[in-house]
Amino acid sequence: ISPIDASISGVNSMDVWEDGTAIAHSNAGSVLYSFDVCQGMGMELGPTGVSGMGGISFGSGNQLYGLNSGSNQLVLLDVNGGGSTIIGPLGTGIGNNGMAYDCSTDTLYGADASGDRIFTVDPATGVAGNFIATSVPFSSVGLEFDHATGLLLAATGSSLWSVDPATGASTFIGDLGGENIDDLAFYPQCP
Repeated sequence: ISPIDASISGVNSMDVWEDGTAIAHSNAGSVLYSFDVCQGMGMELGPTGVSGMGGISFGSGNQLYGLNSGSNQLVLLDVNGGGSTIIGPLGTGIGNNGMAYDCSTDTLYGADASGDRIFTVDPATGVAGNFIATSVPFSSVGLEFDHATGLLLAATGSSLWSVDPATGASTFIGDLGGENIDDLAFYPQCP
């Protein structure tokens, strides 16, 4: 896996803390890692106890949330040692999924491949709502919010799309090429 240290296998989702630290979840052992993208080195933070984790995203107050597709729940993840706390059921079944956060509106977004849709998630209850169909052909799901455009960026594993979170209007940006890209995150430029 590049640029992550090769000892970190099975990484399926990641996000970046406000201080620039990248946090990744590996479904191999259900473990959280922090890593330095520029140096390619990672450090284990601890097991989450969540199998079937999909997307993770930092939200308000630097809380790290995760979508558990195994139990269709929103969970809060502990970046100081692993572990997780169930917030609540989503109220819907999801498949492969991704998460993103818009700090300007304090909105957690989810996307899932079972319906090629986006939705919002209530961080207090875990309930998913405001489901909007997209024309993004999700198989793998990566999601990130672009503050410059107000659009969601969505990866399908092989291609990149933009999605209007208000309407679901989707625009193909281009092929990603190479390996399966199943998550997206903005990271500060390396020196």
